[in-house]
Amino acid sequence: MATGIIMADVDGLTLTDDDKNFLANDALGGVILFKRNVADPTQVRALTDSMRAINPNLIISADQEGGRVARFRDGFTPLPAMGRLGEIYDDNQELALSLAYDTGYLMACEVLAVGVDISFAPVMDIDGCSLVIGDRAFHADPEVVTALSARFIDGMNDAGMKATGKHFPGHGSITPDSHVSDAVDERTLDEIWACDLITFKNNLSKLDALMPAHVIFSQIDDKPAGFSKVWLQDILRQQLGYDGVLFSDDLSMKAAHVAGDVTARVKSAIEAGCDMVLVCNNRDDAMRAVEFAKTMPEVVNRFGKMKSTIPTWQGDLISTCQAFEHYKTAKDNVMKAFFGEVITAKNVKDPTNYSTNSQGFIMHHIFGHTSPDTDAFASAFAFAHWLNAQNIAATPYRLGAPNLETKFVLDYLWQHYSDELDGLTPEILPYLDPNQPLNTLSPGDLVGLTDHNEPAQSITNLADFDVRYIIDHHKLGISTPTPAYVRIYPVGCTCTILYEMFIQNSITITPLLATFMLSAILSDTLNLNSPTTTDDDRMVVTKLLAIANMSESQKDDFAQAMFLAKSDVSHLSARDILLMDYKEYQFGTSKWGIAGIETMNLPQIIGRMNDLITTAQILKQEKQLDHLMIAIVDIAQRTGYAIAYDHAQNTILSKAFGATAQDGLFSLTGIVSRKKQIVPALEAYFN
Repeated sequence: MATGIIMADVDGLTLTDDDKNFLANDALGGVILFKRNVADPTQVRALTDSMRAINPNLIISADQEGGRVARFRDGFTPLPAMGRLGEIYDDNQELALSLAYDTGYLMACEVLAVGVDISFAPVMDIDGCSLVIGDRAFHADPEVVTALSARFIDGMNDAGMKATGKHFPGHGSITPDSHVSDAVDERTLDEIWACDLITFKNNLSKLDALMPAHVIFSQIDDKPAGFSKVWLQDILRQQLGYDGVLFSDDLSMKAAHVAGDVTARVKSAIEAGCDMVLVCNNRDDAMRAVEFAKTMPEVVNRFGKMKSTIPTWQGDLISTCQAFEHYKTAKDNVMKAFFGEVITAKNVKDPTNYSTNSQGFIMHHIFGHTSPDTDAFASAFAFAHWLNAQNIAATPYRLGAPNLETKFVLDYLWQHYSDELDGLTPEILPYLDPNQPLNTLSPGDLVGLTDHNEPAQSITNLADFDVRYIIDHHKLGISTPTPAYVRIYPVGCTCTILYEMFIQNSITITPLLATFMLSAILSDTLNLNSPTTTDDDRMVVTKLLAIANMSESQKDDFAQAMFLAKSDVSHLSARDILLMDYKEYQFGTSKWGIAGIETMNLPQIIGRMNDLITTAQILKQEKQLDHLMIAIVDIAQRTGYAIAYDHAQNTILSKAFGATAQDGLFSLTGIVSRKKQIVPALEAYFN
């Protein structure tokens, strides 16, 4: 068995029973912490102590680089992005080198104090055209990167932490982000040797560990560097004589999937020369990796030297850090330089905020609304693709679990496009908690909104983030702090707008994208039968059918299957039914929630009317609403209903729609659209 070769992650702030069982595996050699694992220093130290109680051999790690890549924030000293040190270097080399040492020392002290052995730092890439590196790098000049990273490492070492240089042999000179796309560098070895490799070669003796990039250097090998014997054995081990630890980058990243499934990735990375491999954010894959490691031969244990001496916890971070002789001086110097009295530099920026790299690229976080429907999923996925195709880094998210219809669509995509989706979760989009977005994002991060633009339908404290894009088919309901790219058209679906954007920018729509976008349009327009349907929607559906290789009759069958999938709610609670397609609105001074229920089985919904009413009254109180409307659409009959259960609300509905309740239902003949029919009628009533 290959002991200790897997590094993985845990779910939250404390260990679950599942976590405890997982950590006890001998094949597991390390744990990496993410933002979701961090509340404050005391909590982190309790978490790491509990891990070591189960498996004392674990190497506990984190990415505490500084700037935008900082897992430890609340209660910790802020650290500047390394690019800020490079800016200072251009004006004052001596000062920059001194601050690099202090920053490395300060970081190491606080990370060690909370029980973490290593931070994967420093970044030794150059600040070139990369979408993901940017000001994580010290500078665009490899000689400057060499000088500053050397002093940063000295600071780490003097505090008692080993250094890990990343991302060998360099990720800074290509545009794609290997987290979300394939990354290929077509330069020759001589070109790489004379540029990116300089930083690693010159500091090789200082580096206890290296992390290879998931980049294919096509002139040298057809495999990413982390899977390449040419890079790791021929060049690094033999030619350069390096005998330090090699950690793979996260094998869950998109660019790593070229090697196959997770077991193939583990096998390829270890056989290429990695000592320990990271499998993150996918417990099922991590378990498969651990079990596979048990079938592999034992490897040389180089990674044991990465464990650190952890200081005794003194009850708080500051007291614990007093064990480090230079801590107070280093902290004072960093705080004064970057967060107090601002030093002279070419560009004065928020030192922790990732704004742009040398080529002006920024990372955007894209998501649809809470209680996401098929359009919220598909539009976020498609828009992120549109941005990335133009070298604008973007990651799509979901703000909730897929509803029954959307789950059907996702399952269909997996059945037909599994190769293209390999490595993703069943939901395809990663989850962003709308109530705790700072578990994933940082204040000031750049975001893009699809299929919504009202703050009530988005993440908590949306105003804390910089909204740069809005792609939507609903009315404008937000103001942005800076100029934003806004595309709002009166069409039936956001994906109709996105199709036009793809065509206008000559970006290829793959069959996968076409099917995903098509499903959203069919959903939002009830297979082109909703009053929200426009000629644009009909035209786009025709175009997408051709790309998806789907006939008109197949389209109708597919739409029917979608609608049937979301109609069987017999296994769902009343609460789940009401929240499946739920949105909030402000009509004058009156706050409304509207729970939309679209069904091909109206009797099933009517049969649960009492349960729905009871639950609606509870939700009304929980969400502090004036009214919660239960709006039902009979897809087969193309008509709507509203449950009459509240006297005050009944009066409003009667006047707004000119309807009379019978048998507990308002019959809203021909009303099937919340956006185009229900909301305008309520707005007119309150105005």
